[in-house]
Parts: sequence; structure tokens; C-alpha cells
Amino acid sequence: MIKLNKMVKFLLVLVTCIVVLSYIYNKFIVVKSISNSDKVIIGIIDGRLSKNYDNVLTNISNRVNSSIKTHGDELIVFANKYYTDLNIYYYDASNVNGVVDTKGIISGLEWMKQKGIRHINISMSSNKFSNKLQNYIENNQDELKVFASYHNLEQTLDYPAMYDNVIASGKKSRIIFKNNDIEYRSNNIVLISKDIKRYSGNSFLSIITMIHDIIS
Repeated sequence: MIKLNKMVKFLLVLVTCIVVLSYIYNKFIVVKSISNSDKVIIGIIDGRLSKNYDNVLTNISNRVNSSIKTHGDELIVFANKYYTDLNIYYYDASNVNGVVDTKGIISGLEWMKQKGIRHINISMSSNKFSNKLQNYIENNQDELKVFASYHNLEQTLDYPAMYDNVIASGKKSRIIFKNNDIEYRSNNIVLISKDIKRYSGNSFLSIITMIHDIIS
């Protein structure tokens, strides 16, 4: 009877561990920061930044100067923690109203091309299709490799992620992925670097995808 009780307890502990590990595996992606002697150069097109960064070259002449981080700030912070030796070219594609539009994105892509930046991340979502932007990406695919993220939850019309020749990243759900997209089991990321921090969102998955594409 005593042996049976011990066996039952052991099985309960084993099952509990399996359930917990399965939950963690499906709920989170755990990644470690990459330390490499090779400097990696990436481009990011997004909205306004709140401050300057030592390793970031930007087109922006005026900033928000705010204590509140913008989406662009978050991408830069994550990228710098994920890969320890980055040079980032950043383009503020927002218009006078503070909104990122097609004209701003195309201007950003052209700015990147003129500076010889091949790998560019555009982690924004819009339900408006632009023939002009699609054609620009297609006509410049030999010089520019564009990465994007799908909407954090789901979206049937989601640009620039859905454009041809764009490598998009997202959490597996009801997103309609293209053949060259990268599907992740979760968009809850635990990044282990000098500290341990959690990030949530497909935008960070897109940064991971782009950096891995460069170093692979």
C-alpha cells in the first residue's frame, strides 16, 4: 500500500511537470541574446522616436523627447538586446500628422537603398493595399529584403505583411500566411540577455526573423 501511494504521487508529479512544461513551451518562446564578433547592419522603418541612440543612424531631425517609449523605441531596445553588435538605420516614416503612410514607407525604403541597407523591417499593420508600394518592393527585391509582422492577433487584410516578396512573421492563429512567411507558436518572448525580460507582439518576432536571416 505504501509503495502504491509513492507510485501514485510520483505519477502525479510527473504528469504535473509535463503539463507545466507543455504550457510554457506553447505559451512562450525563450531566446538568448546573440553575441557575435561580426557587426550586423539592419534597417527599421517606423514612427517617431523619443530619444537618440548611440548605434542608430536616423533621418529624423526632431524627436518627441518623451519619457514614454514609442513602438520604434521598443524595436530598437529589443534588437540591441537580442544581437549585441548592431548598427541600425532608422527611418521615421510618419507625416506631419504623426501618421505613417505609404509615401513615408516608400521614402524610407528609398533612403535605405541609397545607403546600401539590404535588410529592412517594417513592423506595422494596415488594411489598405497600395499598388505603388507593392510595385516598389517588387521592383527593388534584388536590392532590398523587406521583413514585416502580421497584426498581433489576427487580420485578413494586413499590409505590408501580405505583400508579395515580403517575409512576414506572426503567431500561429487564423492568419493567412504566405509561403515565405515564418509562423511562430507564440508571440510571447522571453529574452535572456544580461537580464531576463518578456516581450509580447509579432513585431519582435519580425526582428528575430530578420537577424536570423542575416546571420544564417
